[in-house]
Parts: sequence; C-alpha cells; structure tokens
Amino acid sequence: MAVPSVSILHRDRSVRRAFRRWSVFAAIGSSLLAGPATALLRIDFEQAYFAHPGMQVWDFCLVHHQGVYSIFYHAIPVARPYPSQSDHIWRATSEDLVHWSAPTTVLSVSNAPHESLAVWSPDVIYNASANSWWMAYTSVDQSYNQTISVAWSANQQTWGKYLDNPAIVPDPDVFFYDPAGDWSVCRDPFLYRIGSLWHILVSVETPDLPTGRGVLAHATAPEMLSWTPLEVFAVNDGATPDRILESSSYIVRDGIHHLVFVQEGIPGVMHLASTDPDTWTFADADWIGLGVAPEVDTFDDGDHFLLSRVGAFRVHPDSTTIHCVARFDTLLFGGGLAHPTIQPATPLARDFAVIEGPACSANPTFGDNPARRGEPAVGLVGNGYFGSAEFFQGPLGAGSPANRIGDAAEGFLESRPFTIAGDSLSLLVGGTDHPDHCFVALMDAQADTVLRLAHGTGNPTMVRQHWDLQDLRWREVYLRIEDSDTTGHINVDDIIESPYDPTTAAPLAAPSPLVRDLGPAPNPGNPRVTLRFWLGRPVEYRVAVHDLRGRLIWNTGPQAGQAGLNRIDWDGVDLGGRRAPAGVYLYRISPAEAPATRGRLTLVP
Repeated sequence: MAVPSVSILHRDRSVRRAFRRWSVFAAIGSSLLAGPATALLRIDFEQAYFAHPGMQVWDFCLVHHQGVYSIFYHAIPVARPYPSQSDHIWRATSEDLVHWSAPTTVLSVSNAPHESLAVWSPDVIYNASANSWWMAYTSVDQSYNQTISVAWSANQQTWGKYLDNPAIVPDPDVFFYDPAGDWSVCRDPFLYRIGSLWHILVSVETPDLPTGRGVLAHATAPEMLSWTPLEVFAVNDGATPDRILESSSYIVRDGIHHLVFVQEGIPGVMHLASTDPDTWTFADADWIGLGVAPEVDTFDDGDHFLLSRVGAFRVHPDSTTIHCVARFDTLLFGGGLAHPTIQPATPLARDFAVIEGPACSANPTFGDNPARRGEPAVGLVGNGYFGSAEFFQGPLGAGSPANRIGDAAEGFLESRPFTIAGDSLSLLVGGTDHPDHCFVALMDAQADTVLRLAHGTGNPTMVRQHWDLQDLRWREVYLRIEDSDTTGHINVDDIIESPYDPTTAAPLAAPSPLVRDLGPAPNPGNPRVTLRFWLGRPVEYRVAVHDLRGRLIWNTGPQAGQAGLNRIDWDGVDLGGRRAPAGVYLYRISPAEAPATRGRLTLVP
C-alpha cells in the first residue's frame, strides 16, 4: 500500500490562493465588503451551485488555474432515469463558483470498443513537468464493462486521448472483472502525486462475496501512461461489504489519513480516518452529509477545504424525473481522528448585512419553485431569487422542492451601504399588492428615509421596474427588502444599477468642491465618531479636531485619499492619548489643493 510522505497529497491544481477568499465567503460571507461599496450594484441571488440546463450533472472534478475554476463532468438528459449512458465530458468555468460560463464538450465517446457506450467521472490534474493537463476518466463499452482511460490537454479545452487506451484494466484473476460479461466495475479515478510518481485510486470489486466486495484499488505511473497493475488499497469491511466504494477523495492531514467517499446505492457522504491506512476499518466510517459523487479539494495547501457534491431533487413532487446539480460548501476538519463537518454557504450574506425572520430561512429560492406546484412562472433570471413565501433553498439546502412556507412568514433584508454612481436601477419584483408591508426600498443610509419604492401588484410573476437615480448620484444608500405582512409575500430578483451614460442622461459631474462633507456618525457619539466625506479625485488630506476655543485636540497628519467615499475615525482622545471631555468640538477636513470643509461634532459622556 502506498503511503504519502507529505502532509497533504499533492493534487497540483496549479494556482491555489483564491480558495482562501472562497472559504471566507462560504463560511462567514457577512464579513465581506466591510465598508460601503462604490462599484455599481448587482444582486442576482445566485448560489454556489453548478447547473447544466436540461441535464443532470453527475460525477465531476474541480480545478483552479490563473483565477478561474473549471468543472469537468459527465451529464445525461433530465428525463433519463439513470446516469449510465453519458456520451460526453463537459467543461464550464467560473471565477467565484457561483456564476458559470455556458458548458462546452471537451471529450466524447468514440468508435473504440472500450468507450463506445459512455464516458464517466473525469479527474483532471496539472502535470507541471509536461506543462499540460491530464485527465483520467471511466470508459464504458457496450456491455457496461468499465476501464480507465487517459487524455491530455495544453489548455483544458482541447483534449487528445492516449493511443493505447484503456490505460488501466483490472486483472480478472484478482478482481471481479469479466470483459465478456454485461457489467464489470472499474471507475471513479482519483489522481494524486507523491514525489516522482503519479498515483491513482479506482473503484473495483473482488469476488469474495457472490455480489462482489467493494474495494479501492491503487496503481502508479511515472508519467500517467504506463500504470502498474492494480493492487488492493482498501477493502469495504463494514456493515455493507458488497457495496462499491465510489467517488473517493484521499487526504493526509497532520499525520491522519482521511477518506471521503460514498457507497453505491446508499445516499450520503461518508468519512473514514486513521493514522495508518493499513488499519482502516469501514466499521468506523461515519456519515457527514447528504449528497453523492463527493470531491474534496484544497487550493491553498490545506488551510481550507472545499466539499463539492451532487445534489438531486425531483423536478415536480409527483414526478419520478430528477434533476442533479453540483453544490460547493466549506469542509471543516477538526483535530485527530474527528470527522469533518460541512459548513454550508450563506449566500444572502454575500450582499446583505442584515438577514432577519423566517421569510429568509430558505432563501435564496432555487429555481422556479411556484411552477413546481403548478402555479404561474415566477420569471426569475438564472437559478435563484428571493421569495418570502417559498421554502426551497436548493438541493442539500433548507426546505424541499415545491415547498412553501406561506404568506404568514415575515422577515427583511438590508444590504450593505453603497454609494450611487450610476443613473438608474432596475429590478424584478412580484407578489402581493401591499406596498406598506411587502416592498423593496432604496433607503438613505444616514436619515433612514425611503428614496425609492417598488412592490408587487398582486401577480406572483415578477416584472421589471426602473428607478431613475440621477438626482441621487453620490448619495450613500442601502436596499431594504421587507415582508411584514402575514397575508402577503414579495418576490425579488436581478437588481442592476446601470452606469451613467451622458448620451441618455443629463450630465452630472462629481461633487464640487473637491471635498464634500457627509457629516459625522454617530453624532453625538461616545467615544468613537466617524467623519465621512467625498473626494472628487485621489488627493492627500488632513483631518483636525479643535475645541471651541480653537485649541488643537487631535489630528491625523497627511492621509492618502481615494476618489469617492472616505472615512476617518476619531476615538475621542487628544494628542496625548487622554480621553477628551464630553462637549462640542470643531473638525476640519483639509484636502491638498482645495479649501477645507468644517463642521461640528459632539462627544457625550
């Protein structure tokens, strides 16, 4: 049995740094964008899923290179009951695991007998020594006999197959494999590298039981072409030994050997850990979450882990037709032999600082959930929207398909503050005609007053509404989506701020003079007060605080200002670090090359 000599099995997926950013988003998304945003607003309620329209997404592999994630997978039409006949391997790309490119075909079945029926479960890895990408995949003949084939690519999109495929075929004297029969198992490759050798794990069977015994087999190769014969790596000695061990990911972390896998026909992702894989016993395996076809990846050398898996759901409650999508979550490893835990993503926290009430408990809503109940289409864009009466966040998330929490549920969302830089905002809105209780409001961030309002008209199907923002440019605002009516609901999607266009709108220059004071907050404050001001362009500035007699209490020294909103905190102390007494103070914001702006603030006991 090959035992890795490194702390993390080397999956050499090339660039890994961006995974830290993803992990933070998935686990504690509300911490992103701590200050007001200055970019144009876009809220689309999409989640960390990958869905192929009209197709079931099955076994897949995720890689990351030069800031882009690529998902390689096999798929079958939604109407097909079982994922056995897949004639293509597909690829799609994303920068955030949320928004994906259109899928393209990268590898297909051929006239070769070993893969004339189907191709399944790709695993893709970067071969640095050859400066190319390699793919191991399951090739399937007309009798469903499975072998492992190999392909390579310089760009992840155009692939060439190894001329001597299949690259790995089980030895019939060791494994339950009969090429003259009608079903032989050798599938779900998992590639990794230790030193100068490539390693592969595949799912096979042994003939110890009448139905076969589930086994992971192992082989090595110097350049992924001439593989050694398969040898037994791990045997399913648990309560269901006849079950095939599928979709395995093997990780070594802090001296502990982890295996994440599923057992054929048993829903749910399993985990097994030991200080030595020779002592693994599947009686110690434990269930860690729903889903099938799991994959565990790290893109920052083991600081964070991503669990990707397939989630299935019925297209309609009364239908046997299922749809399958890939879902991405953070996997948290504890110490020692402890089983890891899945930390689901919090998609609303990406855009909203405040999330309150049961109406938000299963949002964003995945897909056209009302249509699943036979109701009118809701008119969403993409795969997600906010529906305050819906209760289906998506496969492996809260709720269930077609489920409805009902109009009695209440709740509200508030976005992080942002500065209006465009000239209009459009959004899809539908639902009950209760403008006082079910609405989307654009709020002034300082006065908490309503600047614009949109609401449903009694039709659940969302329609596009538009707000003219020309008179509000440079204003700091936030969005509030509210359902405070036990007899109503609201549907919202695709909120888009459009850029300023001088050809269609009255020209609105940046604020003049160069600096515009937006006032202290809070005022009065204790002890910290934040001074907020707008700069028309990047410029150096200073801030000073004086008492009413004109004596200097505190100053910042030169600061590098940015175009747009700037903030500076005064903690209520003087130049010596002593607490300043309660009272009224004068402040001055002095940009270079322009007159200063002045104001008053109050410290309270």
